[in-house]
Amino acid sequence: MTKDGTILLAHRVNLNSELKAALEDQSCVSKVALLVHSMNCCSEVFFLQGNGKNMGTYWVEKGYDVWLTNQRGNRYSLDHKDPNITAEKFFDYSIDQYALDIEAYYKFIEGKTQCQKITYVSYSLGGFIFSMSHSEGKICKYLNSKTERAVLVAPLLIPALSKVEAKVEVSQEALVYFKRRAYELG
Repeated sequence: MTKDGTILLAHRVNLNSELKAALEDQSCVSKVALLVHSMNCCSEVFFLQGNGKNMGTYWVEKGYDVWLTNQRGNRYSLDHKDPNITAEKFFDYSIDQYALDIEAYYKFIEGKTQCQKITYVSYSLGGFIFSMSHSEGKICKYLNSKTERAVLVAPLLIPALSKVEAKVEVSQEALVYFKRRAYELG
């Protein structure tokens, strides 16, 4: 639940017991990834391409405990602690609240998993939300201390206005993947 009473639903993708046992030897099961979707979407967007060929499954197979956001106002986050709140009042928010909501997700996940760090993975608007939530303001220090790394796919950013100080690393595996996909798409 957010500070203003909005109830956000986070989906969690658990490892099956066979995969968990296989990964335990690699000591990576305790990693946590938070996947943040784009505009007018929900957590389902990370699984649309089917099993084994989507971002959600990719992180699970890498041994992460995967959590998926659902920004306020989408099909999974339409609840509020006040059952009598009017639609006008409920939907009276701006994109700024998306950034503030990330703190609620982090604290919820931290409470459920006792994780020390979260890998933030996003697509499009999720990258903008990362930039907003990790740049300035009261929650910035908390989120920066709890973020292991960020993977921003096609982020909506205006670099000249962005104040995020982050080290950008791109793995060879990612470069090869994107090069292959670009070739396949023509």
